Amino acid sequence: MLLIQAIWFGRESSISRVIWFWAVPIVALASELGQYPRLVPGTFDIFDLLTIALSVAVALGISAFESTNPREKQI
Repeated sequence: MLLIQAIWFGRESSISRVIWFWAVPIVALASELGQYPRLVPGTFDIFDLLTIALSVAVALGISAFESTNPREKQI
């Protein structure tokens, strides 16, 4: 999510930006949840699910505090 945020940094918010930004956590969560009913190969693990959720929360927290204009930080 942070990589996609960096790629789209300083550009206006658009539907493409929102789709790409949320595609990463949705695919990660869907793949982990798909392992529970054996729709996706692998072993379901609650700690993987919690790690994904924590990573999404950290990325959202970092992007919330990020300035949209880097010149605002200069004195």
